[in-house]
Amino acid sequence: MPLVTTDQGEVILLDMLVSVLGDELELHLFSNDHTPDREDTAADYDEADFSGYVSQLCENWSNAAEVADKAQTTADPKQFAHNGGSEANDIYGYYVLDPVSGYLLWAERDQNAPIIMSALGHTYTVTPRLTADSEYP
Repeated sequence: MPLVTTDQGEVILLDMLVSVLGDELELHLFSNDHTPDREDTAADYDEADFSGYVSQLCENWSNAAEVADKAQTTADPKQFAHNGGSEANDIYGYYVLDPVSGYLLWAERDQNAPIIMSALGHTYTVTPRLTADSEYP
């Protein structure tokens, strides 16, 4: 039997989740050509290391709302910039880790991947998002 989460319940649950962990979740970029899968762990992602890269925190989550039949919330956009050093990466997307356990929580591949981060002036902006959906169609 499928689990039924109401539309309103999805929104409330997302708001509760980000109110507890939201501003502490760690946003990382990955540089391996990988498509996220539900069985992934953090070891499946090669963290970016281009010159100037540093992971960032997801902050200021929006109030969850129904978007395309799913509850969704987004954090403030985060910009990553190459500082002109010699290290370059192709970026395929982002992943989010729990800061306490280091466990992978979710990941999203960029539909325009790879994004080349190889020289001063190259930037990449990510808007972290989290969705919730009922198992019932």
